[in-house]
Amino acid sequence: MCFASSVNNVLRRYPTTAFAYTAAVRYTIFGVGSVVCSFVGVPTELALGFAVTRPLKRVRLPLDLASAYYLSRLVPTLAKIEISQLLTGGLPQAEQPAFFTREKYPRLHDLWQRGGDLIDRYGAAYFVGRDLVGLLVVTWATCMFALDPFTVASSLMNWTGVTPEFAATLSSIAGGALCASASTPLVLVSLPTGVPLFAEKVCDVDDWVRRNTDFAQAQPPQEAQSQPQQAKGDSKPP
Repeated sequence: MCFASSVNNVLRRYPTTAFAYTAAVRYTIFGVGSVVCSFVGVPTELALGFAVTRPLKRVRLPLDLASAYYLSRLVPTLAKIEISQLLTGGLPQAEQPAFFTREKYPRLHDLWQRGGDLIDRYGAAYFVGRDLVGLLVVTWATCMFALDPFTVASSLMNWTGVTPEFAATLSSIAGGALCASASTPLVLVSLPTGVPLFAEKVCDVDDWVRRNTDFAQAQPPQEAQSQPQQAKGDSKPP
């Protein structure tokens, strides 16, 4: 079985658990990376580079889309991963919106199908490419601040009144965020083995959702239970 098929099987079986596993791993890497950077010591320019590039996330959206396109061409396996399972895999068929049906609104149904195909084709490549592009942009901004002969970093710190200790803390947090972004390919590779293990040892979110959904559907309405009791009470002789 190829890697893409293994990931797709996991996403179909554990859509919500896969999302929880990905978030847990990334936040764990963020926390560990921040602690390690605080002990090792990170230049202050990293915090400035990270802070400057954060407002540019929407501006570099075309670059993220271009990276997703070329990554899907360079690594065809990414184009075979069905990321749309994270959006619709956890929904029971009965709870899906009515306009998805072809009988009522065929155009909306076809549009939804095309959107799902685009998400599956470029979704995994977009997530990987977006984080790698962000990592490169932050690295470039950090190098520009570090190599600046006019010491813009020191001037900004003096102007804002940021203490060196607080700047070191911000640099450690920025280092942890960069570690989490760089770990996206590794998290994607670990999905076939990590998600089932997470569901077995930590929490199977999808099983919890299914059990609660089945329990709610199996419960009869309260009014239907109270009516027979009232009828029996009315039939008693005085």
